[in-house]
Amino acid sequence: MNPADNMELAIERLYVSTSAELDRRILADASAALEESVRERPTLGAPSLWRVVLRSRIAKLAAIVALVITTLAVAVLIWTSAVRDKKAIVREPDLRQRLAAEFEWIEQTYAVGDIDGLVAMLSEGQFASKVLAAKYLGQIGDERALPELDRLYLLAEERLPPGYTENPFAEPIEKIRNRIKTELDQRAVESDVNDIGAMEVPAATGRVLDFFVVDRLTAEPIAGVELHITVDGEESNDVTDEQGQCRIQFGKKQPNFVRIDVHKEGFVSMRVQFRKDEPALGIPKDYRLALQPGTSIGGFIQNEQGEPIEGATVYLLMPGSDESQTQYIWIWDHKVQTDAIGFWRCDIVPAKLDDIWIRLGHPEYIDDEVYGTTAKPSVEALRDMSGVMVLLWRQIRGEGIDPCGGG
Repeated sequence: MNPADNMELAIERLYVSTSAELDRRILADASAALEESVRERPTLGAPSLWRVVLRSRIAKLAAIVALVITTLAVAVLIWTSAVRDKKAIVREPDLRQRLAAEFEWIEQTYAVGDIDGLVAMLSEGQFASKVLAAKYLGQIGDERALPELDRLYLLAEERLPPGYTENPFAEPIEKIRNRIKTELDQRAVESDVNDIGAMEVPAATGRVLDFFVVDRLTAEPIAGVELHITVDGEESNDVTDEQGQCRIQFGKKQPNFVRIDVHKEGFVSMRVQFRKDEPALGIPKDYRLALQPGTSIGGFIQNEQGEPIEGATVYLLMPGSDESQTQYIWIWDHKVQTDAIGFWRCDIVPAKLDDIWIRLGHPEYIDDEVYGTTAKPSVEALRDMSGVMVLLWRQIRGEGIDPCGGG
């Protein structure tokens, strides 16, 4: 059979008879094939390779920008915090310096009895300065301070600053009102006495200086303060009473020069001086001195063998005092003695101590002729009381005499 016959046979075999049922089956199969073909074809809206790459680059750029912004934000935060901390560090010393300056100004104002100046500090100073000024005003007892003190009292009743458990203005107000009441009572008594003619109150004769001494920190009066007084070359000694007061009599003639050396154990020794020809102050009728609490130094005195020397005299001198001032620190030839273990201690030096001169003496050892003869410890060693100074044996007739009995 040739290929043509085969072709004809194949065509005949392909021949089918049609019917309505067969037509529906063929149409259904065609529709199903079409749906399958459409499902498998790629979506026309799918991104191209370029779009994927483009979107990837934008995402990376956005991430970089976000990282840069975050880094800058953190840097700004750190810088702001550092600046704030730096300002706080700078501000704290500034506040301390301002407070120290206000305290010094208050003491000077109190010393000359400037009521208006102290009252001004009640409205202008820092809170601690207001409290100190209020204490000094309470000691003076002038009623001009009451309006401002009453205002501060009411404010403190509403809210006390940290560190205060009681209203610090209550006591000064009470002192001033008690003093006013006492003066009124005294005037009433004097008036009654004069009315009945029973006695006369003699007028004060001569010139006087009412000298008051108070604690610098508490403004409380200090009793028993030793005063060495020099008036135009004449010397005398006195002490303050329970009110911290000493009345110094000058006689009928006003002196040209008055000097008062002030000493109280546990406080820094001071010197106060007045001159008649001093235009700012002259010889005042009253003066108030605020003593600062003393701090301590100490150490040991030994011989060359390292043995303690009992009964040695340690002389102390603080250099650098400005004698042109009305008042200044005065530690000059202040004496303390060693105990059985050769230990000595002094409690009248100021908190700020840059230098102190020391001179030693003992009957059986070679005395220091001048300050600085014997090497002294550092200020730090004097502060922690660990420093040692060595005295040499006194030479008699060319022989060394051992005070401990060694020959």
